[in-house]
Amino acid sequence: MKKDLNNKVVYFHRKKTNGHIFYVGIGTPKRPYDKNNRSRLWKIIVKKYGFDVDVVSENLTKEEAVKHEIFWINYFGRIDDKTGILCNFTNGGEGVDGYIPNFTDDWKSKISQSKLNHIVSDETKLKISNTNKNKKITVPKWGALKGVEKIKKKEG
Repeated sequence: MKKDLNNKVVYFHRKKTNGHIFYVGIGTPKRPYDKNNRSRLWKIIVKKYGFDVDVVSENLTKEEAVKHEIFWINYFGRIDDKTGILCNFTNGGEGVDGYIPNFTDDWKSKISQSKLNHIVSDETKLKISNTNKNKKITVPKWGALKGVEKIKKKEG
């Protein structure tokens, strides 16, 4: 059975409160309505404003959809690179092409060093302890404790 090659859509996500576009995407016809695998920024916007879906093109090949997505992202611009209004982190198309990393090597090094020299005060330890008291710990039924016996035997 041959796959339908013209099954891609291009869609906008709009703020439910005012209709402003905040995201442009491509995918299968179900993808525009999916809340999974979205960026942290997308989730913050949706939590605050809600979202509506506007499918702007359908029955496209992947190549056609990519061209449309790139056009619209370029047209509206991205927040992260200060060119516009979209919470997209890429220019559109394949994977993360156009992604501007927020974490430089220098920044990662500084964070790593700060963690190495971090000492938690007794007051903070007490706050953490009090927060975790009376929390119910759940263990999955499917044998999450399998292998614990082997670890105990190695230690003993």
